Amino acid sequence: MDENNIWKNGSFNGLSFDETVKKYIQYQPKENATEKKIEDFKANDDGKNFSWVLDSDRGYLNINDSNRSIDWGIPNQVIGNPDTANVFLCLLNPRTRNDTSECSNLKKYIDLENKNNGEFFNSIDEYKTHIINDKENILNQEALRLSGRKLKPSEYFDVLIPKIKDYIDEHIRLGTYTITETSWETLGKKFVLTDDFKIIINREFNEMVNNNDKNVLIAKTDNKNELISDKLKCAISDEIKKWINTYNRLRSKKTSKKVSEKLLNKRLEEKLKSKIEAELDPLNDAYYFKEYYSSLLMKNTSLNKRDYLDSIYSNGNKFELLKICDLELLPYRTIDEHGIKFNDNAKYRDLISSRYVASLIIKRIKKYEIQYDRYESKLKKSDLEKCKDKEPIKPIFIFRSYSHWEETIKYCLKHEGNDMKLNEVYETLEENYFYRFPNAKGTITPGNIKKVRLPQDEFTEIRKKL
Repeated sequence: MDENNIWKNGSFNGLSFDETVKKYIQYQPKENATEKKIEDFKANDDGKNFSWVLDSDRGYLNINDSNRSIDWGIPNQVIGNPDTANVFLCLLNPRTRNDTSECSNLKKYIDLENKNNGEFFNSIDEYKTHIINDKENILNQEALRLSGRKLKPSEYFDVLIPKIKDYIDEHIRLGTYTITETSWETLGKKFVLTDDFKIIINREFNEMVNNNDKNVLIAKTDNKNELISDKLKCAISDEIKKWINTYNRLRSKKTSKKVSEKLLNKRLEEKLKSKIEAELDPLNDAYYFKEYYSSLLMKNTSLNKRDYLDSIYSNGNKFELLKICDLELLPYRTIDEHGIKFNDNAKYRDLISSRYVASLIIKRIKKYEIQYDRYESKLKKSDLEKCKDKEPIKPIFIFRSYSHWEETIKYCLKHEGNDMKLNEVYETLEENYFYRFPNAKGTITPGNIKKVRLPQDEFTEIRKKL
């Protein structure tokens, strides 16, 4: 973090960054502290007034009981080195997986996060790195998480999930029930994994795939169901019972059409297996790769996404060399964009956090243009073959929610003294550097990013075709 970083020097409900982190850590799940010690602390201060929001931002944001994740969710703003990156993914804000409308204080929010495998850190430096990580890009972080496991991504499906399926095959046993196709469709839609089951199955699997003794798995793969712990067996049994009870409540009593036990068993098995498979897909641990960067990285390859991650896992992580950076216009977490609310007529441009990240974009473009001017100057003094300098790579910025970014970047340019030529300067940025997603889908593909403004010479060429 540089000395001018708004987070390092910021104030949060009157606390410094370091004081804020120390307080937050007190609410986290503790491995060594006694339960009574934790509860005593939380009883004295439930964290209702805790906030990650910069005091300079707070007056512009409308934070209420429906969006307290803005206060309590760990913020994110920069992931990757903005000084050296060439491809910037510019998003609106980080999301929370949890609806916080029923959380009345920080204690309850963190308990909810913990149930859903929320991410926590143990030191002030780790929190600084999480909010502004200008060292490791996001794909490198995902790759490091996967490479630390004893299984390749594809082995989830080759070894672990088959063990679960074997167990389900042996334990789903129903009587013959009266059922119609219509009622089965209704029933099928009701079958979702319960939160408690998701927690258990994810934790059990994480323990398996992160086990330091890689030989443990090899020794057990030939022993049927050996990998399935008693805790996981109980969880699967409870989930099956829940589904059977759901079926009993929903099934039609008026129809005379019957479906065999074998067919019903098969349907239940496949439904449960497919949902478990989706829940444990290793691509879930590579969200940014899957949702944004996979098409950009996987050119000239016939591998699917999971096999591509296998190649990274087996042949060494090359993601650390990628010149990418992810930026969030608003660093505070909401469940969706509708959770972002402003007071009066305030906008993103009024937030110091949003202006900070917009200024990083301007700074990176200026750095490139200075480098290019120097390069061009050397070319004029010698021919291309004699010039040893490499041509600097022009950075590009791909925006979601472009209009909000546009307004904030223009505001920053104006206050840097570009008022008289603001539109002219901004049009140049749009023509040369800015791309956007034309729809809600954020995958970087040839068909899903568009230049914000067509350069004048290209437009002139189109005009000539008339």
